[in-house]
Amino acid sequence: MQAAPEKRSHTRHARRLPAKILVGASEIPAYTKNISQGGFFLEFHEEIDCGVVMDVVLLMPTEIIGGLQEKWFHCQALVKRVEADPEKHTFGVAAQITSLQLLAETTI
Repeated sequence: MQAAPEKRSHTRHARRLPAKILVGASEIPAYTKNISQGGFFLEFHEEIDCGVVMDVVLLMPTEIIGGLQEKWFHCQALVKRVEADPEKHTFGVAAQITSLQLLAETTI
């Protein structure tokens, strides 16, 4: 039996990088499990629904943006899949980036 062909259009990078989900005036700390030019998988401690558009600030790795150092970006991302881990009390979220904007270093 052959493996199903990869449906992703961008290479995933297994990187644990800091992120924060912006909800009104509050921030939910999160970490990437993997990230690509088109999306990411985040792990955090709050439940979120599939289909929601999230505001996220995250550190983009040089493998994606080029250059010599990682940079902070603000993005909006559509939640495509949610995975609960009851033992760790965490949630994993696969999200597709719909908009992306480089943040000035003074805004972080």
